[in-house]
Amino acid sequence: MSAFVGIATVPGRMNFSIGRESASTVSAMALLKNPKHERFAQLVVRGDLSATSAYIKCGYSKNGAEGAACKLQRIAKVGARIAELHEAGAAKLALSREEFQADLLKRFRELPPESPVTAKYGEMLARSMGWNEPDKMEMNGQQVVTVVIGGNEMR
Repeated sequence: MSAFVGIATVPGRMNFSIGRESASTVSAMALLKNPKHERFAQLVVRGDLSATSAYIKCGYSKNGAEGAACKLQRIAKVGARIAELHEAGAAKLALSREEFQADLLKRFRELPPESPVTAKYGEMLARSMGWNEPDKMEMNGQQVVTVVIGGNEMR
């Protein structure tokens, strides 16, 4: 699921960007010494390739690639690097409910009221705050319910 792309720039540091966000520099475990191992870890974390396809894309042979890719993932340093890259991507993607709602509210207020996009932001904001769900009442036994529609009372 992670849309993680890594580009090595300075030893011990990793520039990465997720989705449409700009690249940011994050302290990282030292890059793997073997560039094929580093590329394999990054391709696996990116998530759009299987480990076997990532292994082949790194320049390894197609013969026995499935088993070799599995073995490569089990190498301690490669496995640790994959875990680290997953954590870095997950931390970057983490967005609290409050941050999400604050961003929606900001965008909602910035748009002109007549815009159809404004209504969509309002709907998303209401849904995220639980305002779109009706209040639920438990009713036990026989009860009289009065419904008022447009000022007319009905029983």
